[in-house]
Amino acid sequence: MAGCASMPGGAPALEQRDATTAVPAGENAGVQEEGETPLMDAVAPRLALPRAKNSASGAELAERWSPALASALARFAAAPTVGHEVELARAYRDVGILDQAYDHYEAATRLNPREAAAWDGLARIWRDWGYPGLGLGDAYRAVWADPGSPAARNTLGTILQMLGKSQE
Repeated sequence: MAGCASMPGGAPALEQRDATTAVPAGENAGVQEEGETPLMDAVAPRLALPRAKNSASGAELAERWSPALASALARFAAAPTVGHEVELARAYRDVGILDQAYDHYEAATRLNPREAAAWDGLARIWRDWGYPGLGLGDAYRAVWADPGSPAARNTLGTILQMLGKSQE
């Protein structure tokens, strides 16, 4: 937290100038010494570098170790249907990449607002993130889209229970 006068507990904050020295933050924070290269000029060349060949994002790594995710991605790439969108979202959810799962479930609901599995998936993600109140509308939409779905009713029940509304 460079630029802060102090840290919680009373310990003074330190501003890191290089690998060997640290100076207290405060009156000299942000002051550039004579002959010192501006930070943006020093960092700019690194920002333009391509990623290393062996680096990968979390989703790219997950598809390497999850055959289910890799096959769902391949099916979706070959035929981007609502069913494949939901299948891909479920595969992301199963490996714990909930932000990607959320995006795919949401895309499926835009393509087909009566896709109960997509609404149910969105509700489950909100529940798993610890925000059951935000998933309540999606849970009700899942039951609306498929009133006979045990999964949708189960999700609605668990969300209502988490909200303390077990009588509904």
